[in-house]
Amino acid sequence: MTRRPWFACATGVLALSLACGGGGGGSSSNAAAIQVSATSIAFAATVGGSNPSSQAVTVSNSGGGTLSSPTTSISYGSGSGWLAATAAGTSAPYMVTVQADIIGLGVGSYSAMVSVACSSAGNSPQSFLVTLDVSAPAGPIAEYPIPTSGAGPSGIQAGPDGNMWFTEHDGGKIGRITTTGAITEYATPTSESYPLAISNGPDGSLWFTEQGGDRIGRVTTGGAITEFPIPTAMCNPSSIRAGPDGNLWFSEYFGGKIGRITTGGTITEYPTPAGDSDPTDIVVGPDGNLWFIEFSGNNIGRITTGGTITEYPTPTSLSAPYAITVGPDGNLWFLEWHADKVGRITTGGTITEFSVPTSASDNPTGIAAGTDGNLWFTESSANKIGRITTSGTITEFSIPTSGSEPTGIAAGPDGNVWFIESSGNQIGRITSSGTVTEFPIPSGSSEPASITAGPDGNVWFVEQAANKIARITP
Repeated sequence: MTRRPWFACATGVLALSLACGGGGGGSSSNAAAIQVSATSIAFAATVGGSNPSSQAVTVSNSGGGTLSSPTTSISYGSGSGWLAATAAGTSAPYMVTVQADIIGLGVGSYSAMVSVACSSAGNSPQSFLVTLDVSAPAGPIAEYPIPTSGAGPSGIQAGPDGNMWFTEHDGGKIGRITTTGAITEYATPTSESYPLAISNGPDGSLWFTEQGGDRIGRVTTGGAITEFPIPTAMCNPSSIRAGPDGNLWFSEYFGGKIGRITTGGTITEYPTPAGDSDPTDIVVGPDGNLWFIEFSGNNIGRITTGGTITEYPTPTSLSAPYAITVGPDGNLWFLEWHADKVGRITTGGTITEFSVPTSASDNPTGIAAGTDGNLWFTESSANKIGRITTSGTITEFSIPTSGSEPTGIAAGPDGNVWFIESSGNQIGRITSSGTVTEFPIPSGSSEPASITAGPDGNVWFVEQAANKIARITP
């Protein structure tokens, strides 16, 4: 038998490898080689604006042989999930379409490396840099789209971590947004939980009510959610507040009860004497008790930290008390939605009512203590903002836009009072002297709601129909 020299076998193997297009080092002139048309591409966008247009990178064969179909992978330098790179084509040159998605991103600079790999190329993979600069929008209002569509944002609260936290009533999630606008979402374990109100707890977590799940939820600033079932089914928990005793207190609208939950999750319920009273808003009083509204019971309720409930009927029958807050005078102040009145109740239970000058169902809706020592409230049907002194003198200020339907109201960090115009699609500001300024919301028919001051010196609110979180700079 004739033996072939050893180098003939080696040469034969090398020739087979090149013929199959799988060369190892890429040093041969017959190997395919990746050539990308750009070493870097840049995107720019504005928070709340549209995604920037996609860009294309061409993948050519700068070597010999046949360049196989490319695959792509992304390595993020900052941020995550904001980039897509899709290769297309049946033969070289191929096209890689690169698209940036800014939803959920805040103001800042982001980067990523896109790697292009071809199994037949000796120089595989090759990479190019992608950068994205997201800037703040012009004007006083910045909007931040929520990643989950149809989330239905509801309550919003400044958290202990310097971020804003909000509930997604329809999305069944709790959201966190940084003061630069980056949003992270955390799903509740119970589906169709319909989270509503949210409040800071004494344990450094945030606590919220689940209307659909009949649960109280706790979310840590790291995003870990724990749910605690309420013993009464179909109770529809609504408002929640941290109490002076280190526990959380909440109202059960359909259950006709006030609930207490420890930071360990133990729930105790206390029925209101009036029964089906529809308790709603709850606050901590200056006397160390919890005070709440009974919308249908027509009462103001007080519950001690030991669970003793006392009810105080409003003098006007069927007045439908609606919202309650602590005044600068050591009393509690509330609105009477059907009676067109503002009520004051002392910690001893004495109620005094003050009629709003504009009657005929002006529907006072939201009330807040201002920095000027007065109470300020919205008149949704009368299209006015009301100011009431602690002695009961009411002054009304008309809103320039007719039919604006003012609802939520809050004291701002600038010493002014800020309010929502639900139908006017604007945010309003009123000075202590009564000067009203309106700021149009960029998104049309956004249905703004739930307004509060943030830790960054801005005022934050939710846009229920536009599915956005927004802030306005004073």
